[in-house]
Amino acid sequence: MPIFHDYFKNIILDTLVLTGGIHVYREGRMWYNLKMQFLFVSGAMTKEMFTRITESPEQTAELAVLVGKRIREGTVVCMEGDLGAGKTLFVRNLAHTLGVEGEVTSPTFSLMNIYEGICPILHFDLYRLETEDQLEDIGFFEYTEEPEGIVLIEWADKFPEAMPEEYVKVVFERTGAGPEERRITFSCVGDKNEDFLEELESFCQS
Repeated sequence: MPIFHDYFKNIILDTLVLTGGIHVYREGRMWYNLKMQFLFVSGAMTKEMFTRITESPEQTAELAVLVGKRIREGTVVCMEGDLGAGKTLFVRNLAHTLGVEGEVTSPTFSLMNIYEGICPILHFDLYRLETEDQLEDIGFFEYTEEPEGIVLIEWADKFPEAMPEEYVKVVFERTGAGPEERRITFSCVGDKNEDFLEELESFCQS
């Protein structure tokens, strides 16, 4: 059982060797690599993954429209990606597809926006939060554990252990091939959204 640098000097972690001899270590449900970089949460492995490349903000917006045409009430969407990667653009076009009128902006300071479309849409931005206790303060768990409508969460990777057991994960990455090109990867945690993701992949290909 290895003990890491000062920050983790009092934490003893379980160890696991993955294929290829890669060692990962566990603190609670959180797994890390040798550099203590977060990898995944126990019991929350992703599956049914597919990826789309968009070459412009317009194409990212079009992809969000396709998702909006297939997404189901009760779905939680957890988004990851750097600043400017396209998360809010994606939310804006998804929300408008679902009948939201008016401006859709990231709730960086208010932390949560509620929009009325064909169903309630809750939009969280966790960027400025520092602790999970702050999630409790804004009623995060009440909205995400048994969601009514659709829940969209930006910066979900800040608190991976606080995310619900079932959600769709969308990761936005810069490809490096061009300033606006993005790799957008869809996957799901838990079994609830597997059929939706399969349907979405087929719809995005048509």
